[in-house]
Amino acid sequence: MKANNVSFGRVVAVSGKPKQIKRLNGRLAADAARGRVLMKDVTKNYINASSSGLMARAAQKGDSIEIYITGEDISKVKNREKNWTTIDGILANLEAYYRIGKMSISEIVENIL
Repeated sequence: MKANNVSFGRVVAVSGKPKQIKRLNGRLAADAARGRVLMKDVTKNYINASSSGLMARAAQKGDSIEIYITGEDISKVKNREKNWTTIDGILANLEAYYRIGKMSISEIVENIL
């Protein structure tokens, strides 16, 4: 019998073409409605960035960047805990970054949840 990992929450970023991100968000919509995942579009934070990081390059190529917050980290955002009140603060807690072109949407959903 396989046991699920215990999750205390995480912040994950995903980049991909806008249609791909929309499809991913559709797959996560039921979980978002149940409060299991919080989704935020952060493309604007990276589209004009002077950074040459992965997410900045993706946004500058026309990809969308979405962050997904799960578990206890959702309550940190909702309760506006220290370092969780701004997008930059939330991104400082980024645990993983995935590109839809490198992984299937199913694999990304599994990694987010």
